Formats: sequence, structure tokens, C-alpha cells
Amino acid sequence: MGNEIISRELLSDVLEVDVYTIIDDKKTIENNLSSDLNGDYIAYRENSEHGLSSWIYLNIHELAHKCKEWAKNKGYIIGVDLDKVNIWSIKEREVINYYEVYWEDYLEFEFKACQWILESKKD
Repeated sequence: MGNEIISRELLSDVLEVDVYTIIDDKKTIENNLSSDLNGDYIAYRENSEHGLSSWIYLNIHELAHKCKEWAKNKGYIIGVDLDKVNIWSIKEREVINYYEVYWEDYLEFEFKACQWILESKKD
């Protein structure tokens, strides 16, 4: 997945659009794109038949919620404990993968869990 918080492929799948590019660095967004945002955002541009969209901003907490809904539609539940982000299979009713985390990093690992689901569905 690289250093970005969410991959272009996962964001495209979650939002059901063709994402062209993503910026998730807070300072880059504030300094170059929009100084009006409060909180943590990503910025992305869609590729469409009319060309590239203007920058679209999405709060990462809202994005995490959308990702968990996306995972649920794929048959998984992303659950957060004090020290783990679990991936539950709805069908098998068990944890099938998990990430050990520090509480302050749980959002990053929710995105990683969704990336794991996306990649495992390719098989």
C-alpha cells in the first residue's frame, strides 16, 4: 500500500468512482489546496469522461466509516479492540485476520484491513 493512508484502488472501489490521484498529507492540503479545512482530510480527483474533477475533500473519519460499510457489503466486519483491529468473516463467524495496534493508530489499520479484504477478493 505504500505510505498513503488509503490506496487509489481501494478508494475507487469504496466510492465507486475512478480516482485519479490522492493527497493525504495534511500540510500539503492546508498549504496548497485548502486552508479552510478543520481536522484530518484526504483530497482526491476523479477521472471521468469529461476529464479530471476539481479536488474533492473527505474527512478520514467519514472515509473510515464508508470503508467499514464497504467491507460489510463484501462479507466482513472491521472491529476495533484496545490493541487490535480485527477482520471478522460474517459467513464464517470468526476473526480471519487482525492487526496489533496502538490505539492512536487504529484508523490507519482499519484502512489496512480493508486493503487486505480488497486484495484477498482478487484471488
